Amino acid sequence: ISPGANPGVDSACQAALDAGDKLFTTPYHAFMTESGQGNGNEKPLTHESIFAGDVLYILDDGRWRPSGMSKEVMKAMERRNRVNARNMSCHYLHDEAVESEAAALYSTHQETVHGKIDSQTWISRSRGLVLRQEIDIETGRPNGKSHMSSRYEYDNVQAPKH
Repeated sequence: ISPGANPGVDSACQAALDAGDKLFTTPYHAFMTESGQGNGNEKPLTHESIFAGDVLYILDDGRWRPSGMSKEVMKAMERRNRVNARNMSCHYLHDEAVESEAAALYSTHQETVHGKIDSQTWISRSRGLVLRQEIDIETGRPNGKSHMSSRYEYDNVQAPKH
């Protein structure tokens, strides 16, 4: 979906949207930490996932398993989120290295039916891939704040043995 398809999406978001779309076609290994009141836990939660061979694998209790969600379903969810986003805006902030790789840092704000989402996304200058992301979510409900920090690796990614 192009930003022009939804008047609530700022055209400056194209680089971030394109990088997000590449997560459906590029094998990656993601490492995530979630903290805050919204995760329902006092200590940070860690998550790990691998996308390879059009399957998303989740590390669950020390074992890898397929997520059970097809790539088509994940893409449809992303399209729906983009269509339903209100007041989405993005701004290029500056260039900054991530693990010695040149990256463009973008700041994004969007309002959804679930709350406000503010993020910073580092996108590889040479590959156009998301390298790192920091996301803050505010739902407006008690225990409605959370923070997710993610980093992505793309080299030598293979489906895990499960």
